[in-house]
Amino acid sequence: MIDLAFEIVLPIAFGIIIGYILKNAYSNNCFVLIGFFTGIIVTAFRIYKFMKKHQKQLNGNKKRT
Repeated sequence: MIDLAFEIVLPIAFGIIIGYILKNAYSNNCFVLIGFFTGIIVTAFRIYKFMKKHQKQLNGNKKRT
């Protein structure tokens, strides 16, 4: 369960942090928003990969029984 939390929270947090750093460097608040949405997109791809991996494990367990 904690794996799923890391799959969701970390990319969004890193996106916001990088956006905040860029906001301070360039004095433009849109970087925080861009970082947030980039984190959302990365999270969607990571959740898809996470679900695909667990689906393969689930199918492998069904074939053995």
